[in-house]
Amino acid sequence: MRPFRRNTPLRAYPADMRPWRAGPGEPALEALRASRLRRLQRLSGWLSRSGIDLAAALDAAEPTALAETLRALDAWSLGHWPPIACREWAWPEKFHAGDWPDGEQASVYTLLVDTGVVLGELLRRHRPGLDWAVDTYDAHGADGVAAYGRVLILDPAVPLGSLTPPVYDAIDEAFMRYQSLAFNDVPGRFLDGMRPLLWDTHRHLFVDPPNSH
Repeated sequence: MRPFRRNTPLRAYPADMRPWRAGPGEPALEALRASRLRRLQRLSGWLSRSGIDLAAALDAAEPTALAETLRALDAWSLGHWPPIACREWAWPEKFHAGDWPDGEQASVYTLLVDTGVVLGELLRRHRPGLDWAVDTYDAHGADGVAAYGRVLILDPAVPLGSLTPPVYDAIDEAFMRYQSLAFNDVPGRFLDGMRPLLWDTHRHLFVDPPNSH
């Protein structure tokens, strides 16, 4: 199945290597850090076509700027991803595989990784102390949590033995949005996925003001 339509600009999104190509864990973390700027710059150019100034959003310190940017990313993905949302590609074992097929599938997966990096950077820059790291929390390993061993956003100050360590699997958050659209489900807000790491410091963002939708 080839999901792209002729009038879909995202069909030209350039493919890139998956961060976990050299292996999961620390090699994936090193690869993500090495490619982070490139991914931000690449997606920033595409977002600017929809009026989203990613550079300004990453530099903004106000919490409301984070919420506004995430709402814009919600609207952008809901408006532009459905034409490329292919059920055949919306399986986690394919997305997280060690190898991606060349061509359009790699382009879609690159878009998802880049979106995840943007989400992670927005969270990291609005919550000082958070960083990209490998999830090695004992509780997640024991419980078989899917994020265990992946590169995601967490608070390095939280002990590895914590029973309920909060994490944000930013890349998988982008993939799950794609999966929801592929199966005609209604995805939640990007902001809601950040709740575990924002609730203590940005609780007001989760209280919708009147006429916010």
